[in-house]
Amino acid sequence: MSLLRPYPSAPPTFSVVVVTYRRDEALQQTLADLRTALAGRDAELLVVDNNADGVDRFHMLEGFARASLLSQPANLGVAGGRNAGISRSVGRFLVFLDDDASFAGADMLDTVLRVFEEDPAIGAVAFRSIQAATGVADPAEFPHTDKRLAPDRAIDTFRFIGVGHALRRKAVEQVGTYLPEFFYSMEEFDLSYRLLSHGWRIVYRPAVTVVHRRDPEGRVPSNHRVEMSVLNKLRIAFMHLPRWQAMLCATAWLGRGFAMRRGVYRIDRVLIQFLGWASRNHDLRRPMKPRVMRRIRDMGGVAWR
Repeated sequence: MSLLRPYPSAPPTFSVVVVTYRRDEALQQTLADLRTALAGRDAELLVVDNNADGVDRFHMLEGFARASLLSQPANLGVAGGRNAGISRSVGRFLVFLDDDASFAGADMLDTVLRVFEEDPAIGAVAFRSIQAATGVADPAEFPHTDKRLAPDRAIDTFRFIGVGHALRRKAVEQVGTYLPEFFYSMEEFDLSYRLLSHGWRIVYRPAVTVVHRRDPEGRVPSNHRVEMSVLNKLRIAFMHLPRWQAMLCATAWLGRGFAMRRGVYRIDRVLIQFLGWASRNHDLRRPMKPRVMRRIRDMGGVAWR
């Protein structure tokens, strides 16, 4: 896990982190919108360039009062890229946007600050994500297992979605940053469960909305995406779930992956990777306590799904 830099004497309120990979056009749109959102606000911008292609993208940061380009020697993936931004950040609150997502309004950071000020126990704020093509919320990016819940209602929840979210720096200092092996998919679930296990609240606030353009460039090929998602779901189960729920999760997700990508998805390949990883990382198994599992159930959630 990455280490955070110590506070300067007067840290900015926000550190906004954008990880980018093979989406220069989408990134330029995101940055154009952020110039308005960050104008006059106490915030720094950190763009993590995962391209590792030798192209200097520093000119994209023109017009920002406080911005850094963090060029990486290799593609670190989602988790590693966010960690690179976190390690260079100094803000009291960490805000993350995908490189193909933008705030729906110029005042979204003000709303994020008000949410965090509601309760010092709030460790993470999940944003509402709407699809640019349709203008409606995407159920897949609603941070709850019960997709029947109204996406325009504020709730306490037990996870957030990576496309747009914010973390309290003190919470990250306590529970740690993203696990780098979550190269793609499920990295938010791991961090969410660590936050809950340490007593932090995760809240969903639809007043903070991002528009997700879902650029197809830079995405993992679909067959690999399914295998990585299933592998990471097994890791989540191994690390955080009681034994019987971990077994249920493993069975359900191995079968789901097969149904989604029959003939391409390889159960044996996923199992070999998982078992090798688990044998080397048994110290990461820290199942959530019964009180945390009850808390998730009380919120209407299902931890293993």
